[in-house]
Amino acid sequence: AAGGVIVGQVTALAGGDWKGYSLVAGVVGSAVYTHAMRSESVSLDTQIAATLVVVSMVLYISFPPGTSRDRLPHEPAPFAPVPPLRQ
Repeated sequence: AAGGVIVGQVTALAGGDWKGYSLVAGVVGSAVYTHAMRSESVSLDTQIAATLVVVSMVLYISFPPGTSRDRLPHEPAPFAPVPPLRQ
């Protein structure tokens, strides 16, 4: 239950993005700890999880939500003047 309270506080105070970054750090840190400190090989599940989390964060940073699907986020929006209203 304490973990849920902590996750709720991180999400409320820092936002969902930082929660995602914390997830990445936790998964990668767990893999490094397992391999370096305990001299154990990293399990296939952890390797797959770390890869998927890192790829998903790279995609999230590259294409943030709310951008138009027909252009890349770094491209400026095309200028389209509004025609005058006819009465």
